[in-house]
Parts: sequence; structure tokens; C-alpha cells
Amino acid sequence: IAETLSLEMLGIDISPTAIATAQEDSAASQTHDMNVRFEVADFFALTGVKFDLVYDYTFFVAIPPARRGHWGRQMAAIVKSGGILITLIFPIDDDAQTGPPYYARPQHYNEVLGEGLEFLLDKVREHALESHKGRERIMVNRKL
Repeated sequence: IAETLSLEMLGIDISPTAIATAQEDSAASQTHDMNVRFEVADFFALTGVKFDLVYDYTFFVAIPPARRGHWGRQMAAIVKSGGILITLIFPIDDDAQTGPPYYARPQHYNEVLGEGLEFLLDKVREHALESHKGRERIMVNRKL
């Protein structure tokens, strides 16, 4: 994303191990020269920041369904007006009541995001890992 869109990128995770791994991978690739940084942070505690683009790569499905409304309110707070929210939905499996991951459907995202988004895309990923084929979708919305 940093290379293609020339955006300043911030990757966050609550896990210091995940951030350390991302920093190591970035240092070993060409992204270390770009505006890419990784920080240990709690998504739900972010305040005072707005992003042009947010990419949720399976974070939503790791959240207990009872907390998904908080996710939706936080996304509404951090995506700029005119900004893009991309969500990768995986796994789209049976109704799993335990997790993570918990099962998710596109309508689960729409239910907690509420009004104020323009739907742009919802499709099954064509280029997925063999084990993910037919089990993941990508959704793209623009904040109004």
C-alpha cells in the first residue's frame, strides 16, 4: 500500500511480538525506505487520529461478537470523511460460537458500521491461499 499509493503507513497491534516481527520484515524488504512504521497500540484506545485508508485484515473476526459494536464506532471515528475502509472477511465458515476467530458475514460489518458509508465493493477474493478459497471476501466502503 505504501509503495502503490504513496501513503504514510501505520501498522498497529496490541502484541509487541507482532510489531517486532513486522518491523523485522519491513527492514528486510524495500518498505524500510518508505513512510512505513509499526507501533504497539490498542485500536480501541486510539484517539485524535484520522486515516485516509484503514485496512482491517481479519481483526474484526477476532473480536467477540458482543464487542463488535465498539469496533464499528471506533472505525467511524478514525476514518476521515472521504476515507476508505477495506475489510478482509475470513473465515466465512459455519456459525462458530467460540473463537477466535469467530465467524463473520458482510452484514455483520454493515450492522455495526451503521450509516455514513458508501458501499464500493463486496466480492470473493480471487487470489487467495488455497486453504482460504471460498472462505474470504473483501469489502470496500468510503466514509461520507
